[in-house]
Amino acid sequence: MSFANPTQIRLGMEGTFFSKKYRVIGRAVLSTFDFGRVYYWHEFYLETSGGSLATLVFENNDDGPMWRWFTMFEPRKPLTADEAAMKVTTDSVTIDDDTFEITRVNRSRVCYIAGRTQQGVRVGSVAHYFNARSGSQLLVVSWTGQEVEFYEGLNVSVQMVMSGFGFSGPRRFYFAALSGRSLWSYRAPILATLSCVAVIAGVIWWSDRSSPKPIQLTPPPKAALMVGESGSLEGIRYRITGDTVEEIDQVDRRFDRQEYDLMADAYGQQAELVQEQGQWLLCVPFTPQESLAPAAAGAIQTGQPVVIDGHPCTVTALFRDRINGAPEAAFPAATTLYGFTATNGSRKFTVEWDATNVLYQETTKVPQSSILAAFK
Repeated sequence: MSFANPTQIRLGMEGTFFSKKYRVIGRAVLSTFDFGRVYYWHEFYLETSGGSLATLVFENNDDGPMWRWFTMFEPRKPLTADEAAMKVTTDSVTIDDDTFEITRVNRSRVCYIAGRTQQGVRVGSVAHYFNARSGSQLLVVSWTGQEVEFYEGLNVSVQMVMSGFGFSGPRRFYFAALSGRSLWSYRAPILATLSCVAVIAGVIWWSDRSSPKPIQLTPPPKAALMVGESGSLEGIRYRITGDTVEEIDQVDRRFDRQEYDLMADAYGQQAELVQEQGQWLLCVPFTPQESLAPAAAGAIQTGQPVVIDGHPCTVTALFRDRINGAPEAAFPAATTLYGFTATNGSRKFTVEWDATNVLYQETTKVPQSSILAAFK
């Protein structure tokens, strides 16, 4: 996910909205996980000379680009954090004699910041919130811990945004034609798709090419464990339920590895134990707060920064995984998967996907002596 500004609004711009003069002092990218996908939006923070703040929100959703305007206010009788947390979608809430219908309950994460922001907004911070509506009036209630903030707002048109910032001539036409988006963001979906195809095609080309020097296939290590054996790793007792050989293709090498399917005896947690090229890896799956879509994962390149479950990581390798045996449980119909590895200090993550599913695993090296002692 690129956090580049997808609009024509820039830090330092000045404009007049609702008879007040503002200056753009900052921008933040926020995200939420909704209906099986990660959803992003951009918030521009505007400030008057007297210090009053407002937030101009840009969203590019399924209905197209949307602009919204919000200002913070203090109700006469505010909700507590516990009261806010009890609200669910389709509930109603009354604030200062106005009754709003709640349309969404979720939590947000701050992914990126440029310039100055409102107090408490920092990269990685998570807040709970609900959105509500009463006619054209919008309400957002957000809380972190016991601190609750209230924002009132409304949808604003592209014409209002470009008039507020004083766009004229060709610039005004450009802004209106693209609904405020920059030309780069307008082309981004096409470029992302092409990038995804190029990355996958590049891995296949590099792994399959026969010149100038054929890539040597390293045979799989001799299986050291047997299905049915049990042992304890990282404090959890596992039973080996399956064994497959997988072919891993990378840009400069190709090798086979043994992969053992594990099942925790106590509570049924699945994991994988990988035996490859002189090392053993324990791969434990997890569900991140925000998950990449398969197409977005395919567009990621080596060396690129990526956030995994709130941890800033660096992508260290791309690979293709050909399964020679029973399909993996997470990919019941797939015989070929694509993936990347990423690191955050000493922590290592593996992300694999097919056309519809994405699997996240945290990978830990385990000494061979520990493996043999556990299962023998």
